[in-house]
Amino acid sequence: MRRILRNTALIGSLFGVPTASLFPLHYMLLPSDNPQADLTVVVTGGEDRVKDALTDFKKSCQTHQNFLMISGASSEPKVIIEESGVELADDCKDRIIFESHALNTTGNAQAIVAVVDKLEREKGLEINTIRLTSSWYHLPRLVYEAEHMLDRSKIFSTKKFGNCDDFSCASKMIARETIALASRYVGWQNSKSWNPQKSVQIGL
Repeated sequence: MRRILRNTALIGSLFGVPTASLFPLHYMLLPSDNPQADLTVVVTGGEDRVKDALTDFKKSCQTHQNFLMISGASSEPKVIIEESGVELADDCKDRIIFESHALNTTGNAQAIVAVVDKLEREKGLEINTIRLTSSWYHLPRLVYEAEHMLDRSKIFSTKKFGNCDDFSCASKMIARETIALASRYVGWQNSKSWNPQKSVQIGL
């Protein structure tokens, strides 16, 4: 962790931007897991990430009225479930949300806002806790994006995946994420973050 912070500080200094404003410590040292969050969001990408999220959801969905959102889904919902090999009860399947609008991190955050709004406005539910699931280097930017789009009273919990553990890969990913977060910090946003022709589907 110290190495990551040091590398981030070095990269941030190259742009003349205070590193604390880009990767505040509470973004780097994210909260521990909370598998019983009202809404768990898993961002596609990474080996077995969706399968692991579905496996965790299976453990909690019959004792808690929680939801699982798969953001950036590129396959049909039934195909995603079948390929995971995870057997779910029907009432659990009704609480899986498949989102295919998002094209990048900003889109993922927009999708989270849209789904939370849909659950609260249309279904009368209250979403107080949100668990974000992605790679360790991607989570700080996803948290930043979502936190600034949602009501700040929302509580974020996280699950990190270590699919980039060697020094070379970590350095590249930290550089990429720092540049992207710096861009968002000053107000730049990729216009191609959302495909309006895609959809959000709740349940199979």
